Amino acid sequence: MKKSTEKGQNSPIAPPPETYGPENSLKEEPEKPRNPRGTSGKLAGRDFIMALPSRAGALFREVFSGENLIIAALALSPLLLTVRCDSPKPPPVDIPAEDDSEDICRNQHDCVKKARIYGRNGNTELARKTAVKACDLGSGEGCYLQGIVMIREARQNQEAGNTGRSVKDTLRHGTDKVRNGCITGFPPACQMMAELTEKGTGTARDPRRAGEYHTRACEMDLTESCLKAAVFQWSSNNHQKAWELSRKSCESGNEQGCAVYAIAAENTGNPDPPEKVRQSYFRQGCDKYDIPGSCFLYGLRSLNAAERLKYLEKACSTSSQKQFCDPFEKEKKRLGAASGNSSPQP
Repeated sequence: MKKSTEKGQNSPIAPPPETYGPENSLKEEPEKPRNPRGTSGKLAGRDFIMALPSRAGALFREVFSGENLIIAALALSPLLLTVRCDSPKPPPVDIPAEDDSEDICRNQHDCVKKARIYGRNGNTELARKTAVKACDLGSGEGCYLQGIVMIREARQNQEAGNTGRSVKDTLRHGTDKVRNGCITGFPPACQMMAELTEKGTGTARDPRRAGEYHTRACEMDLTESCLKAAVFQWSSNNHQKAWELSRKSCESGNEQGCAVYAIAAENTGNPDPPEKVRQSYFRQGCDKYDIPGSCFLYGLRSLNAAERLKYLEKACSTSSQKQFCDPFEKEKKRLGAASGNSSPQP
């Protein structure tokens, strides 16, 4: 499970890091293609970025950040298996012919499959054509893949110093295609739209809209979006919804999601998680992620005076909010007064 040290400054719960989860998102194991004509059989880092999986993951983040090629390469490389020397070789993947005709693919499934294969082989033009046809046939994933190709091309042009109107139009149209993929019901497209909207890539920067995209992705069971969706719902004072979404995040194994889940349960009166489990989530959220609300609630529950003061102090120092600092100051004065007369009482 991922660990983040990013802290929230103005909320009882720390907002999740911008880079959480995607590298572990749902994705298919890439198919192993045969060596295309005229290539050496090795794909460079930039070619790896063109591999287009069927789920949001490290790939789509690299499409518009273009920085960490190693993550993209790992996401697209076949699993490394230790095999005996006499083990039979796997059958070759049937790579479609580079056909420029109207019959380049037959239906949604065929077009999406070929778009992925062409993308993995670095054939941008055919990847685009097959993705466009898949999108035209009503495939949300096809629109998503088409958007990835367009956004990547726009990014490459920007890196080359070309910032003209045509490049901006390509970026905007690519974002529109990803949005169409989300509307059609492809969860990774919704997650990607959340990321694009958070950064204002190809669309207006709108944190609230980004939260709505994360919520939609989470509701379609893309759990990598559930933590940000829960934080968004919390900040919108929809604490019950935050509890529901953070529960999904926690159940998927996200430790920060568990901390938010416990905080939301405390504020909504939900019985889950149980008190003993809830207390462990509070402590974990404070010790590992410096979440102010976790520190505060764990401190209030502690029966040890020194430990109680320690966690209340951390809640105050990590947030500087009055709601956390006033209880700490009162507890400090109480213990100070008690130490002048007798041993501190828990």
